[in-house]
Amino acid sequence: MAWAHPTTGSAQACAPSLFVDPFALIEGLHEFLADGDVIAATDYSGMGAIGSPSYLIGTTEGNNVLDSVRAARALRDAHAATRLLLWGHSQGGQATLFAAAADYAPELHLVGVAVAAPQCSARHCCATTSATSSASGSARTHSPPTSRCTDRR
Repeated sequence: MAWAHPTTGSAQACAPSLFVDPFALIEGLHEFLADGDVIAATDYSGMGAIGSPSYLIGTTEGNNVLDSVRAARALRDAHAATRLLLWGHSQGGQATLFAAAADYAPELHLVGVAVAAPQCSARHCCATTSATSSASGSARTHSPPTSRCTDRR
């Protein structure tokens, strides 16, 4: 199972792997482990290490999710199979949908996709907000992702 985490912030220090309990965000963790599943989880590009942030860059985030599965499969003692279940929430929901649509990892065999509250692209959200604001005459703004971490540590 590949877990795609929700938004935790865009600063490098916001990477779930740097949290005191990096597994705290994995919804259903205990149930998956009890069923004998291998769980792969990624920080998205630019989180936890130097690099450009990839917040809401669907192709990059989706490929990061698939790369986490490839990394798990490379660990001999993990016994990770090629069957793949994708599970993501919020930002991870978007990453999951992009991973499911990708031809990036043809060696993996997708058996299921689950998403909760998938995030939309900022461009789409801004375009929708602008159109709504113009039609209603009300003032709405779209705030870019914060460089602070959400309170999940």
